[in-house]
Amino acid sequence: MIKRLKNFAEMARYSSELARIHKECFSAPPWNFAISEREALMTLKNAFELPNSIFCVDAVADVVFGAAIASPLKFHPEISSIVQRKKGDIIKEAVYCQWIFVDPKWQHDRRGSNLHETRLFHAKQEGFKYAVQRTSHKSRMYQIIKKTGFEEIGHCKVLYLRDYGDGKKVLAYDTRVISIKEL
Repeated sequence: MIKRLKNFAEMARYSSELARIHKECFSAPPWNFAISEREALMTLKNAFELPNSIFCVDAVADVVFGAAIASPLKFHPEISSIVQRKKGDIIKEAVYCQWIFVDPKWQHDRRGSNLHETRLFHAKQEGFKYAVQRTSHKSRMYQIIKKTGFEEIGHCKVLYLRDYGDGKKVLAYDTRVISIKEL
């Protein structure tokens, strides 16, 4: 069952599982981020604490399947500058669909699509008029946003620490797609 979490205390109930799933999802291809569960938890906490953030979790009892997070685009200048160049001054009306992640055991079961749709529903309820997504062409999320009417408007380069699994971690660049949808 997908529900929107309203406060950090609600998130705390799921925090260790969310951190584990986040780490597991983003340390795998195409992402290969070198991140610990502690770092994942801090990343989620920071996203949750942004004003007007939307944090949806898919869980039944204590079994967590995944989560989707969005926050106002104005908090993400690396993305908002591209959106402003392509679409004009819509930054205050746009939500940035930050992360979506589903436990690999439960992927390919529409859980990611359902989390994404729920996140967009809540964004519209909050008064946002546009949703912006940044993702890799190689990710499952790219296929989801193409099916749900997002328009590709640009690209950006991302620098991150990549873990190739052989004990070596290197700085790497990758290109991400910026897409937008009117809600």
